[in-house]
Amino acid sequence: MDIGFVRIAAEVTAGITPINYSYPPYNLLRYCVPYQGSGTPDNTASIQAVIDAMEYGETLFIPALPANHYFRITSSLSLPIGKSLNVIGESPTNSRIHQVTSGQSVFTSASTFGSPAQNLIIRDLYLTGIPPNFLTPRLGVMMISEVSDGKADIYSGVQA
Repeated sequence: MDIGFVRIAAEVTAGITPINYSYPPYNLLRYCVPYQGSGTPDNTASIQAVIDAMEYGETLFIPALPANHYFRITSSLSLPIGKSLNVIGESPTNSRIHQVTSGQSVFTSASTFGSPAQNLIIRDLYLTGIPPNFLTPRLGVMMISEVSDGKADIYSGVQA
C-alpha cells in the first residue's frame, strides 16, 4: 500500500506522527485538521511541534483552504531565532491562520532586546485574530516590531 510521503528523520526525532501522509513534509495539512465551521480543533501544538522540528532554511507551507476554513490556534506560535525559517502561504487570501485568544499574536520570536529576529520570511498568509492584536494582511507582507520585553512580536500587516 502506498502511503504517499514517508516520515522524515526530523519528524521521527521530534516524535511527530503525521495524520495525512499524502502531503509532503512541512505542509500543514500533513499535521493538522483545519477548522471547517464546526468543532474546535486546536492546531497550536501541532504547528509548534513542526516549527520546532524544522532545520535551518526550511519552509513551513500553509496551503490555501476553502472559504471559512482556517488553521485555529489558541496561543502564539514561536518562531526560533537563528534557524532562518520561511513561513509561506499558497494564497494571501486563503492560506489562513486564526488566533482565537484575545491579546495573543499569531507569531512571536524570542530575542534579546537590541537583537531582533533575523532571516524569518513570512509571506502570502491571511492572519486573523481577536483585538487588540488582530492581523489581517491582504498582501501577505508582515512588519516585525521589537518591544521592550525582549520579544519581537509580529503586530500588523500591509492592507490593500
